[in-house]
Amino acid sequence: MDDDYIDWWPIARIKNISDEFEYQIGNPEIAKSASKYLFFADYLIWCWAWAICCDPGPHYGKIAVIGDQGKFVADSFEEFVDIVLRDVDALC
Repeated sequence: MDDDYIDWWPIARIKNISDEFEYQIGNPEIAKSASKYLFFADYLIWCWAWAICCDPGPHYGKIAVIGDQGKFVADSFEEFVDIVLRDVDALC
């Protein structure tokens, strides 16, 4: 866990939403492709987690935060990292 309480997952831990998250996702755009989003980090021992869309199409490469609802927080992994470095609270 880093100083911002983000746990960056090692490759062996990476899972898709369908395999890791047992609850319903409030965002239908994310829910319909849940098996094609890969979790790569979580916040404060899984209060919420971030996943990257690996489904070819309009959301490919976007980062979603998965918790109560599910929403897009960055258009790319690069943008996600930039936000982490500037204002991690903007990612929840």
